[in-house]
Amino acid sequence: MTILVTGAALQKSLVTLADVKTAIAPGDSDDAFLTDLIIRASRKIGTLTRRKFEREAVTETLSGSGTTELMTKFFPIVNISEIRFDSSVVDADSYQINGESGLLYRAERWAGSTPASFDITVNPLPWQGNLDWALDYTSGFLLPTDDFVSALIAADTTAKTFTLSSGTWPLLVAGDIFTLAGWVTATANNRIFTVVTRTDSVVTVSEAVTTSAEGDSITVTVQTLPEDLEELCIEMVKGSFYARSRDGALKSEKIGDWAASWGTTSMSADAKAIINEYKVMF
Repeated sequence: MTILVTGAALQKSLVTLADVKTAIAPGDSDDAFLTDLIIRASRKIGTLTRRKFEREAVTETLSGSGTTELMTKFFPIVNISEIRFDSSVVDADSYQINGESGLLYRAERWAGSTPASFDITVNPLPWQGNLDWALDYTSGFLLPTDDFVSALIAADTTAKTFTLSSGTWPLLVAGDIFTLAGWVTATANNRIFTVVTRTDSVVTVSEAVTTSAEGDSITVTVQTLPEDLEELCIEMVKGSFYARSRDGALKSEKIGDWAASWGTTSMSADAKAIINEYKVMF
């Protein structure tokens, strides 16, 4: 199996600095430290679950399973643009997608072409089949850090488009929804829209659009990350933030009538349950 990233994730942190600061209420001087903790916590969640949660577009080449089912490396799948077998495009009507699990079903089977071994042994090694299948797909969630504020978005009622004057739209795919807020002159654009197509600077939608070149700050909300993962990341950052001011070897302390004790830095039962819910077991 090989993976070629064709559309890299714009963001990888599972929470925003603003949300963490709301939960912790630190001073502004802690921003750099908190940003580092957010990155570390996001990576740790990915390591513990053996998954990537950020949205990316990839080309995955792999061997056929020889059965009716084939599993992609990354999930949830939000879009498959093309599947090829030995460079020939496969009819999209010939397979079904379980996007949440990354499982693809094909009644005709995902043909395998495992190289033959001429050496017969008692315990033969597993063979890697030829990488005949190539899948172009987009997977993962849009993160809270994918939300953004644009100083200028041009809206076109005829083309049903929103065009950024600078910057890049997140990796939206057909069927995604996003919410706009902050339009002053084109107030009808302050609502939810459904994506039809997307390029780096232009998104075409299915709903009516009110033409405007707006100079005010327009908030674009796109996130799809499950809330429990976001909350888990915040709790991990919070634990690391407060732990920095304590002696790691100190388990309890008593001064006069005041006393306190601290547990270990291991995860809570709730945190472990969330990790296990999203963990890849193979």
